[in-house]
Amino acid sequence: MGMRRLLRRRSLGRKSSLNACWGAELSIRPPVEDWATDFDHLDQRWIEDPFPIWAELRSSCPVAHTNRFQGVYLPTRYKDIREVAHDTQAFSSRRLQVRATPPPIKSPAPPITSDPPHHRLARIVLLPPFAPAAIVVQRRRCAPSEDLISYLVAARVDGQPLTDNHILGTLRLLLIAGIDTTGVGSGLAYGILPRHLKTGAGWPSRQ
Repeated sequence: MGMRRLLRRRSLGRKSSLNACWGAELSIRPPVEDWATDFDHLDQRWIEDPFPIWAELRSSCPVAHTNRFQGVYLPTRYKDIREVAHDTQAFSSRRLQVRATPPPIKSPAPPITSDPPHHRLARIVLLPPFAPAAIVVQRRRCAPSEDLISYLVAARVDGQPLTDNHILGTLRLLLIAGIDTTGVGSGLAYGILPRHLKTGAGWPSRQ
């Protein structure tokens, strides 16, 4: 058997195992009786088509709640989400993971898990290496001392070096933001735009 075929078979086997485990987890989840008071984004109905659920919540209960995932609130309207994002006194960014059990290790990912005033400081640290001029320079040359990790190791906030947890968390955040968020966002845009242009519906309005 060729190496390529062997690797492909192993990859498919892993995917089948993951899909089986994921399907088993979904099948044993308690069914949702009321989306406003017991929503579950892992419910099969939510996964297959969440838009009717969101529309129902916006009209009947704009801020839903569930005791699942250690207790979570879900604002569904744009104006509510905007208000939450700007009210840093009442709402914190320190807990971002929506999961049934606490993570085994607390691993902050600044600046996204930082509250003011630490958020501003963590964000300012990242501005220089992502400025347009710095990106151009990086494309033209790549000296060992000019990489992002070396930059973060040498960076200072209030005269103090960044901690190892800060550096690792920031790198993890940039990896996820650069691959997952960008890929999913682009894929959704390419999928939604042709459909709306074809129907003449235009872009969905903010609610």
